[in-house]
Amino acid sequence: MIVITGAAGGVAGRLRLDGDVRRTDLAARTDLAARTDLAARTDLAARDGSAARARDVSAAQARERGTGRDGSAAKAQDGSAAQARDGSAAGDGSAAQGGIVTGDLADAGFAREVIAGADAVVHLAGNADPNTPWAGLRVSNADVVANVLDAAVAHGVRRVVLASSLHAMAGHVDAGRTFVPEDLPPYACCPYGAGKVLGEQLARCYADVWGLSTVCLRLGGVAERPLAASWRGGWLSPGDLNRLVAAALAVDVGFGVYHGVSANTPRVYGCTLPGYAPVDDSATFSNLPDDLTPPPQDRPRWGIAHRS
Repeated sequence: MIVITGAAGGVAGRLRLDGDVRRTDLAARTDLAARTDLAARTDLAARDGSAARARDVSAAQARERGTGRDGSAAKAQDGSAAQARDGSAAGDGSAAQGGIVTGDLADAGFAREVIAGADAVVHLAGNADPNTPWAGLRVSNADVVANVLDAAVAHGVRRVVLASSLHAMAGHVDAGRTFVPEDLPPYACCPYGAGKVLGEQLARCYADVWGLSTVCLRLGGVAERPLAASWRGGWLSPGDLNRLVAAALAVDVGFGVYHGVSANTPRVYGCTLPGYAPVDDSATFSNLPDDLTPPPQDRPRWGIAHRS
């Protein structure tokens, strides 16, 4: 079984992985009915076909966030949710096999519960807003990562795929590099990117100390099309996202960090993940908004902005 953490309306909702899948869903507490419909529309309903039912499993406060530079949308600020839908949940509140379970991943007990029985975890949950100060990132993008890794070790999970971001390397672009290979040292462009570097280092520690196989994917901007000219080098199409995660789940490594971008022109970020063959190219899109011409302080916030 594969556990996917993340928002149904964001990157996690775009994944279509083969096999048995359990999802943790990040959403606003007040939107239960609407998100039950969303689950049906996006094939996130319980695998046994039963109607999804809502149950509140956490008192954590969450609010929707805008699209971030790693392409995630509508994620809870604290990296967790406060509602649940699971078509086959056990009466004692334990996580069911398959379906959708929503809870607070900042709660180490919930993280262990939802990951129980998993062969692999794809961790996409977190605060995706790159303009957030560190105080708003520590729990969702650091503590939660540690909880997921701890739970994976406790349950003997085979592989964890961790969502990092191009923000972990975008400082190289800001410094004038036109091509950024994966083997350069991390150079974060903001506290958000620095938090992603921390997540990568945590994953490496768990791989070295506990033997947990981890793959970190520095995701670019995930959208149907680039949102602005600055996205051309760092765009990741939904189709290529699926190819990327599938390759990350299959690659034979104990630990690895790879860029997650489509086959873009220009090629700004190198990507060497074995088995990943992107097919989409940002150059096929014309008439994108120009966010590169004005001085940096006047550039609009497009998500990836000039750093990708």
